[in-house]
Amino acid sequence: VTYEDSYGDGWNDAVMVLRGPGASDWSGTLSDGATGTETACGFVRNTCVTIAVSVGMFPSEVSWMVEAAAADGGAGAQGVAGAEAEICTEGGPTPSPTTTLSPTATPVPTTECPYDACLEVVDESELTDALASGGSVEIDVTGPIALTAPLEIDGGATVVLKSSNGQGELDGGHQTQVLLVSGATTHVRVEG
Repeated sequence: VTYEDSYGDGWNDAVMVLRGPGASDWSGTLSDGATGTETACGFVRNTCVTIAVSVGMFPSEVSWMVEAAAADGGAGAQGVAGAEAEICTEGGPTPSPTTTLSPTATPVPTTECPYDACLEVVDESELTDALASGGSVEIDVTGPIALTAPLEIDGGATVVLKSSNGQGELDGGHQTQVLLVSGATTHVRVEG
């Protein structure tokens, strides 16, 4: 999914919703800036996905493009605020990965993780929820996350932030701080 805003201030309440059979609805928006991209997964191959974009406050600024992965046929569509479209995927009978941009945090099998919990995280709200859980946790950030406020880690937590696929990114925009770590027994390690 590629978002564009001609004024450069985000989509101003416009929201994109993707719907496909056998999958939960996926929604996304451009919170700030002129462009942004996200990956929406969890849709079943060999089906069609509908795309709807609401109008928001400044519809003339909003444009978008959605393109299926090459392994899913590479079909694409583009449009503006208020537009609807559909793309159909192709590929083998195996469904696409079930991780979406706004899922519940997915525990990693404990044999691969020496911490109390290991989570794969792909959006800001999920990352914030994972950090609030305290204890010892390893968090795999698997895509770019545009932060709207610094992430706060405290309460004696031990947190490992990593990116197993090399695509993890914490983007603080114009913020001067991305992580706020407090407490004498709080530990944070960043890998990858």
